[in-house]
Amino acid sequence: MSDPNPDAAGRPSMEEVKAAVLATDATPEAMTQCVESLGLSDGGVRELVDSLNARSEEMALGEHPAAMLEIAERTLLLARQIDYKRGIATSMMYAGVSHWFTSNIDRSLQRLMEARRLYAALDDEGGQMRARGFEGGVYRSIGDHDQSYLDLKTCVQYFRDSGDAYWEAVTALSLAITCEQLGDYDGVEEYSRRIIQIVTKPRLYWMLGRALNGLATIRSRAGRFEEALDLYQESLDTCRKAGHPVSEARSLNDIGVVWQRLGDTDKARQYYEQSLAIRRKIHQREAQCTCLFHLGDLAIESDEPQRALEYFKEALNVATEVQVKPRISQAHRHLSQAHEACGDVARALHHYKLFHKISKDVAAEQSETRLRNLTARLELDKAEKLAEFERNENAKLSEKNDELQQLLEELRQAQAHLVQSEKMAALGKLVAGVAHELNSPVGASAGSVDVSRRCIEKLVELVQSAGSLEELRGSERLKKVLDSLVANNDVVSRANERISRIVSSLKSFTRLDEADFQTVDIHDGLDATVTLLEPDVGERVTFRKAYGTVPRVNCYPSEMNQVFLNVLTNSVEAIHRSGGKGEIRIDTRHDDGHVVVEVHDDGDGIASERLETLFDPTFSGGRGRVKAGMGLFVSHGIVRKHNGTLRVTSEVGSGTTVTVAIPAPSP
Repeated sequence: MSDPNPDAAGRPSMEEVKAAVLATDATPEAMTQCVESLGLSDGGVRELVDSLNARSEEMALGEHPAAMLEIAERTLLLARQIDYKRGIATSMMYAGVSHWFTSNIDRSLQRLMEARRLYAALDDEGGQMRARGFEGGVYRSIGDHDQSYLDLKTCVQYFRDSGDAYWEAVTALSLAITCEQLGDYDGVEEYSRRIIQIVTKPRLYWMLGRALNGLATIRSRAGRFEEALDLYQESLDTCRKAGHPVSEARSLNDIGVVWQRLGDTDKARQYYEQSLAIRRKIHQREAQCTCLFHLGDLAIESDEPQRALEYFKEALNVATEVQVKPRISQAHRHLSQAHEACGDVARALHHYKLFHKISKDVAAEQSETRLRNLTARLELDKAEKLAEFERNENAKLSEKNDELQQLLEELRQAQAHLVQSEKMAALGKLVAGVAHELNSPVGASAGSVDVSRRCIEKLVELVQSAGSLEELRGSERLKKVLDSLVANNDVVSRANERISRIVSSLKSFTRLDEADFQTVDIHDGLDATVTLLEPDVGERVTFRKAYGTVPRVNCYPSEMNQVFLNVLTNSVEAIHRSGGKGEIRIDTRHDDGHVVVEVHDDGDGIASERLETLFDPTFSGGRGRVKAGMGLFVSHGIVRKHNGTLRVTSEVGSGTTVTVAIPAPSP
């Protein structure tokens, strides 16, 4: 798109695209058709918007305002078409500048304030300051110099602090003009010299010219005309070198003013006419009135009232065409003076009355405009303060959110630690019970080994003492030894089976080799847990299983087994506390998309006031130590992690029912 020539595929160049857009009617429909006919993607439109806004920036300091407005309005339509918010804000700003240059003040301030609001929404402080700088220029043009000074002073300081030399120079130039109109010549000197100091690029030399012009104006007002003329001439040469006709015309006009004050009307007229010719050429309509007023005043001074009337009438026509009432009012005042110089008192009075009436209208309109603008300004300030407040609040919320995320992570780690601690504690209890349970079969195996050794010794003795094989076969002692070996082997086999069953249950319970989330039969975990508990509970507790037909579930097996161990251990302890024998019934069923495990015991039960805090961690003291009770707290967390529920119902003296429900996989 950036290539100035069409590419090999025949796509139009950027210059051709811009020409097509500028030749299109400034309506949304026409602009949409234009984009479609050019085959532009959203990215292509964005690039086009940026290019057109860059062109508006080049024109934003007074050159061809009507053409600039055409560009800005079409750019705005394009940016809105793809909802390019920064492009909308920038084109809105330059549309406001164009309206300012064509003296449509209300529309200008509307556009500039809207641009500032959009920049604020984008959190673009630089954009806000650029729009505010242009607002400062508009306020100066309607006579609100205090607001102009405040806006521009703020912008100059912002751009200086941010190191943006270009926009510091732009706003400093406008501030110097405001200072001149306020009579603050120290301010004119300060900001003009600042511009001279920071402008280094040739394309910005016209700013140097304007700064030199400001310094010359100070000398002229102080009556130091020779110094003023030297500076004005330097300003003129600089502006011509920079190729900036707007600034060139201003320097020519101001040189004319000096020669007029020096009484050289011919030289003054020469410079005024040169300035007027440039302003006509570049269609700087309102500025033409300034030259025409100066030429008319020179004609009156030269005793040429009829010639003065021609200049003033042309000024009136120009002012009327561009609808700039202050200029219309000035034109009538000048015409009144010219007619009076011609001796036509009636016409002089007519134009004076119009001057007086329009001046009053202008004052009233300026007051109304200022009131509207102040109201709009107040709303904008409120919006900016609200946006700033929201940004600050969002920053605080973000900080709090980060803190909460960190706290959540710490809680997760703490929960994982608690789960592991509880698991290790449970395993410790199991190991004690399992060790006790293993003692019997291991002892039996050890005793059997001794019996087998002695039997083998007797067999060896019998074989060595027997005279023949027939004698050995008929030996009663041999038969007794062999019967002892068979019986002893049965003891060892039963002991080994018992050890194998215990070890298998322990492995199934811990699932140390299966830490991942997987699909398992919930009954395997229940069976393993019961097997490991049975040796420790004795004859006082009976386990009864009533398993239903349930699907396999997705879970972390070792964690679910820990839940079953905690629940069953609590039931065992409840029965022990009741002082008698008891039964623990384990039911399973498939209910409403969940696999449900229900454990009921006929122990001592739980008081109703304790049910509300049953899942809270508990602490008990004794013998200088503090013991944490985390069983149901950890179990509840594990079940919730599996998107399940854990409920407890109980009645003192009647027992307790714990229900665990885990989502079943979809069929």
